Amino acid sequence: MSVVLCASILLRLLALVWSLVVWRRLRDRRIAFLSALLAMMTLRQLFLLVGDFEAGSFSLGANPIELGGLAVSVLAVVAIVELGHYLEQARQATEHVGDREARLSAILNTTVDGIITIDRKGIVETFNPAAETMFGYTASEVIGRNVSMLMTKPDRDDHDGYLERYGRTGEKKVIGIGREVVGRRRDGTEFPLYLGVGERADGSGFTGVLRDLTERKLADEALEQSRRTLATLISNLPGMAYRCKNERDWTIEYASAGSVDLIGYAPEELVGGNVSYADLIHEEDRERVWDEVQHAIEEDSAYQLTYRVTTSDGEARWVAEQGCAVHAADGSVEALEGFITDISDRKRLEEEVLQAQKMEAVGRLAGGIAHDFNNLLMGIVGCARIASKDVVPGSDTEHQVREIQAAAERGAGLTRQLLTFGSRKASEPEPILLDHVIESVETMIRRLLGEDVRLSLELRAGGGPIVADPGQIEQVLLNLAVNARDAMPEGGVLRISTGKHHNDDDLIVLEVADTGTGMDAETRAKAFDPFFTTKKDTEGTGLGLSTVYGIVTQLGGTVQLDSEVGKGTCFRIFLPRTEAEPEAEEVEAESVPTGGGETVLVVEDDRLVRAGVRHILQEQGYQVLLASNGNEALRVCDEHDDGIDLLLTDCIMPGMGGAQLAEAIHEKREGVKALFMSALPHEVLVEQGRLQPGQPTVQKPFKDGELAARIRGLLDGREA
Repeated sequence: MSVVLCASILLRLLALVWSLVVWRRLRDRRIAFLSALLAMMTLRQLFLLVGDFEAGSFSLGANPIELGGLAVSVLAVVAIVELGHYLEQARQATEHVGDREARLSAILNTTVDGIITIDRKGIVETFNPAAETMFGYTASEVIGRNVSMLMTKPDRDDHDGYLERYGRTGEKKVIGIGREVVGRRRDGTEFPLYLGVGERADGSGFTGVLRDLTERKLADEALEQSRRTLATLISNLPGMAYRCKNERDWTIEYASAGSVDLIGYAPEELVGGNVSYADLIHEEDRERVWDEVQHAIEEDSAYQLTYRVTTSDGEARWVAEQGCAVHAADGSVEALEGFITDISDRKRLEEEVLQAQKMEAVGRLAGGIAHDFNNLLMGIVGCARIASKDVVPGSDTEHQVREIQAAAERGAGLTRQLLTFGSRKASEPEPILLDHVIESVETMIRRLLGEDVRLSLELRAGGGPIVADPGQIEQVLLNLAVNARDAMPEGGVLRISTGKHHNDDDLIVLEVADTGTGMDAETRAKAFDPFFTTKKDTEGTGLGLSTVYGIVTQLGGTVQLDSEVGKGTCFRIFLPRTEAEPEAEEVEAESVPTGGGETVLVVEDDRLVRAGVRHILQEQGYQVLLASNGNEALRVCDEHDDGIDLLLTDCIMPGMGGAQLAEAIHEKREGVKALFMSALPHEVLVEQGRLQPGQPTVQKPFKDGELAARIRGLLDGREA
């Protein structure tokens, strides 16, 4: 067999096998047909060669038949190989396109944005699941229809014209530009969309990407509502919200509208350091505020401050500040944020409470002084009374003794005024004569004024009574007198006058005028404000004139102030006159009730008072037993076999008090009456819990007839 023949046979067999391999790998009908065709051609050539070989027509030299068969075999093999390569590339390209289409399909099906493609006439070609959810249509309901069905007017009516104009002129309105539009759902509801449109590269249509803005719009509206609500709340709060830098000038970055009411500056005046907030802080508080804020920052805690500020009109106010540091990502202090409120009223209230506590302490001190002083006066009165029995009538000694008694009575009047001034009793208005009240407090006023100020009284009220608590009128007079004294440091005249109103007979006028320094217009405008004062901190509280105003207003009256610098001050108080008549003062009866030999146990820790009371009772015809304290009184009670008709005991004593002693004696001897004597008024004793409201008392220093009447009334059963 020739070499050519062998090669030809081998190549034909290879072509046949390769065609079968290619067909098996590609599994394509077109490839199978071509492979079969080539295989048949190869087989035919192979059969021809075999036939020739059997016929003996082959020779060792090449002949045309052999050469043709070899050429056919080579071409078949080359064709089959090239066809396999081509078809393999086609297969790979097809798989790549399929993969890309699968990826694009996955993107379209899973993206949260709606994707719609349309042709140049606006007919929908693609409608992804997100668009289905967004508009409420299925893809089959939209594809093939005009996209304007998803739009609202006027876009719905203008869309086709827009596409036609774009195709004719190239004028763009939406393509390549994202913007907010309004979509229309299947149920007719409208909703906000963000739309981006791009044109396909081949110009055959457009792709739109849509995002539903409903939730974002709702979130934006909720955020805006929250912002408005917060802004309203902050603007309505009685104070200023702020943000400032942590620096010495406290440069303001934000201030709420409350800054106007708080410090008199608008937010725009404060922001950016136009007005330095540090300069508004009182110079005495400025360094302390800085130190406390820095200490809080170091401790990583909020700060709470109280300090003084000066407003735009120069007014000093107390403010409270609460805030904290705002830290940046690197831990540094980015700013300070907080809230500042006006606490001037609270500070005034605290001062008022402090003043009330001081007044309460004064009242307690006055009560203690009055108790001891009245006991002393009682002793003086008792001794003077005993001494008067042994002096020669009409002699100088008798005169001196009577002066002693008169002085003691004036002292008792002073202590009663002191108790009234410091008392916490509720006012008890009653018809009173204004002139009588002024006369009763005259001595105290003179002592308050001192020797440099002369007191002039011009009482012309004509007996017309007013309804008031005498203590309130005394307090008005004393407050005005103290103010007048302070306004006349080098001396002067204080004039107190009364009279009827010249135009209104139903008003009584009380004038208190001084020749002092007077007031300017600004001081007059604030004269009755609580705690406003022109005095130094150690000289007054600023409550005097506000107290006067409050009392007069409570009584239904009015106050008029006239004052000029260098010309003194005059307060005119107009009080309504009443037709009710004041109660007549009790006049001590000339005849003093006497005893009938009854036994009275006198218990008093002060020796002089004890002696004076014994002398009075013995003169009135009573048997007197004495004791200096409760225990001694119980012992006397046990040792005295005869009956005891009355217990006359001091209410406040060391150890056992008067009420306790009365209970102890009542257990030993029923039927013993008890009368309590004290230097304090009955209502004060009840308030302190020393006596019950119905227990009878007599206040020291008492007169002979007063004591005798009370004892006789108890013994005769006229008093409980």
